[in-house]
Amino acid sequence: MAAGVLCAAVAPVALSGTAHAQGTCSVSGPTTTCTFASTGAEQTFTVPSGVTQVDVTAIGGGGGVENNGVSGGRGAQVFGTLTGLSSGQILYVEVGGAATGASCASGAQCAGGFNGGASTHFGGGGGGASDVRTLPNTTPLTTTDSRLIVAAGGGGAGWAGQCTGSPGGDAGQPGTDATCNGGTGGQAGTSTQGGTGGTGGGGFFGGGNGALGGGTGGGPGASLTGGGGGGGYYGGGGGGNINPFISPSGGGGGGGGGSSLVPSGGTGPTVTSAAPGITVSYTTRASP
Repeated sequence: MAAGVLCAAVAPVALSGTAHAQGTCSVSGPTTTCTFASTGAEQTFTVPSGVTQVDVTAIGGGGGVENNGVSGGRGAQVFGTLTGLSSGQILYVEVGGAATGASCASGAQCAGGFNGGASTHFGGGGGGASDVRTLPNTTPLTTTDSRLIVAAGGGGAGWAGQCTGSPGGDAGQPGTDATCNGGTGGQAGTSTQGGTGGTGGGGFFGGGNGALGGGTGGGPGASLTGGGGGGGYYGGGGGGNINPFISPSGGGGGGGGGSSLVPSGGTGPTVTSAAPGITVSYTTRASP
């Protein structure tokens, strides 16, 4: 893990604390802002002395496109104030990764984005969720869920087969059903459970299910042709398989988007095409 970056105050007043963070920090007057980009790994933010709350904006990753260029779903943006913090407390920052897609048919799987995006092969992977939590990601969410804010990822697009590809669902929305009697789209994650996987075209090969755990994981696309589910508070379901028993063969269903967690008094989720990221800001008071 990379060494932390010390964000020193540059304002003319003396501040009561500075943040240790692996993001890039800047200071304007009494406000310090630390920005975290997607790195594919967990990052940290240490609460400065005298600070008991921080404002957080989180953006989840978008779903991957399929091999013919059909789009994945957009990630969510969530804003909220995290309160009740203490000096020296470490917050763990998970910036979701954007999924891969469009170039995986002849090689490796189209991987889902970091922090819960599901993988597929001919479709697009699901986008990873962005969240801030009080325990590291080595602590299983099924045991202790310490997440304070979650911005969900979008679902990946389903493979076209011989027809038309199926767009992935935006965060909080289901994936699109395939054309030509193909697979159905995966359902979105909700506030209480993962999204149901899509069914395969002609009744064959149902999609994977999104589920809490495994890094907020979405469900994999069925038989590697459905779109991967997006990560989230609960992950989206994977898209259903193509229908290989008709001509032209129906495509795979789009992956469902994940669900988000908005802190009390926060705003969102709204969908956005912006790159995944997390911004943490706080205000310090001048020393007497």
